[in-house]
Amino acid sequence: MDQPTVEAIATFLPHDEGGRSTLLTFKSEPWYRPHIVIQDSAIRTAEVDENGMNNENYLGVEFIDGPEHLQFGHRDQYQLRLFYSPAVDYSAVIVGAEFTIREGARIVGFGTVLSRSG
Repeated sequence: MDQPTVEAIATFLPHDEGGRSTLLTFKSEPWYRPHIVIQDSAIRTAEVDENGMNNENYLGVEFIDGPEHLQFGHRDQYQLRLFYSPAVDYSAVIVGAEFTIREGARIVGFGTVLSRSG
């Protein structure tokens, strides 16, 4: 079964803003699989409760296409596969949904869903 895909505009944060130390490239890292959290894209820290527990809904995605030359802080269009569908509920991933890109609890980028297929 084919997993659904989304087109999104996303921005990767520079390292000094908490982002990655290196940019991904689709030639050398064709299977970049972070998580996204559907939330206001201005958020820059993980939400934890009074016990230090993270209660955010992490959704596994796979970046399957994007620009050849990336730049930190630049808005680019990407295609993402909703990697664990249908076992995981991706119903919140709809057109217009804002998200943060996560590597563990670290927010490395943010974006907005433009379209969804499947």
